[in-house]
Amino acid sequence: MRELDADLYVCILDSLSALHHRLNQDHQIEHTLKDLMVWREEEMIGTDMLRRGIGDNIPFICLARGNHEDTVETFYRLMFENWRRKAYLSYPMTAVVGMEDVLQQILDFRRIMKSIFISFDPADVEESALPHQAREALAAGRDSVDLDIHGQRVLLPCDEILQVERDINSQTYARDFLLIDQADMIISFIPTMPDGRASISSGVERELQHAHEAAKEVYVIWPSQQSPSVFVTQTATKVFRTCDDAIGFFSQKGYTPTCPA
Repeated sequence: MRELDADLYVCILDSLSALHHRLNQDHQIEHTLKDLMVWREEEMIGTDMLRRGIGDNIPFICLARGNHEDTVETFYRLMFENWRRKAYLSYPMTAVVGMEDVLQQILDFRRIMKSIFISFDPADVEESALPHQAREALAAGRDSVDLDIHGQRVLLPCDEILQVERDINSQTYARDFLLIDQADMIISFIPTMPDGRASISSGVERELQHAHEAAKEVYVIWPSQQSPSVFVTQTATKVFRTCDDAIGFFSQKGYTPTCPA
């Protein structure tokens, strides 16, 4: 086993929809969504066990392949630009579905931070909305959820989605905390709602608390005129009003991308 002499172990994860599509289209392998949930979890556990058996001090990274945008650049930076700092990107997801202006704010934030850091983005393997989509499909008389993954049409059976709802929730919860633990910092963007209120979710607050307890650097971008609660200010290393303010601070700290000589 010592022959591997690895500097880093990376477990590449795919979303349920992408796995389901690839196994059906490319390999014709019979499976259920429950099978995929179990296989994916075993892949993570197996990779970590291999790493521990060879050298417990070797880093282990969980990296999602990406649903709509692939994470090839993130993988490259992990391999060859490890001087960059690693950041977990935190923002509301379920609560802002259908709010195009808010979603654009979040998209801009994600794009900016990914240009600077090795970024771990929970949306790269986002599945928590699948049960809601399955219920909507059933109410409309459809028996499957129709998804677009990398330009490919993917159909997931509604009944199977609902059967693994608890698995989806538990894996999402554990995986997001794992992504925080493997990062140097968490950067949370709290977008402004159309009525001017800050759109902060319980999930984002929990992520901030987890990062704080894990002694990570905790940065919050809060553009709303509504003041952040004590649950935000007490866990944050620093709160910014804009992404530009955050970038200026990161530049002063030496976090912006400059390859060391």
